[in-house]
Amino acid sequence: MKQRIEEFKIYLSVERNLSEHTVRAYCRDLDQLFLFLQEQTPDEGVDIERIDGLLLRQYLARLHKTCGRSSIARKLSALKTFFRFLVRQGLLLDSPADSLITPRREQYLPRGSECRTGWDSSR
Repeated sequence: MKQRIEEFKIYLSVERNLSEHTVRAYCRDLDQLFLFLQEQTPDEGVDIERIDGLLLRQYLARLHKTCGRSSIARKLSALKTFFRFLVRQGLLLDSPADSLITPRREQYLPRGSECRTGWDSSR
């Protein structure tokens, strides 16, 4: 899988022309997935073909304990892009990440004077 991540890094930089920051973030996210997969299958090693939606959901469930929604959404975007890349390369028939749903963004209420309602509260 490490070799595929390196190939993906080149794809992001050259073909997708993403920023260096985005490429680093995506690769860091995939390295975290790789570590998780190593923990789950210590004797067997990490085999891309054995990764399924259930295993990815377990990974995302673990992320919910330590990461905010926006971080999880970015990590999921990295996963989806990576697995689509593997499908395009002919290494997988379909992406196990396609069935995963991106979490909704956190919404915050405006504070103090930032709230502009357009109506006069003195009436």
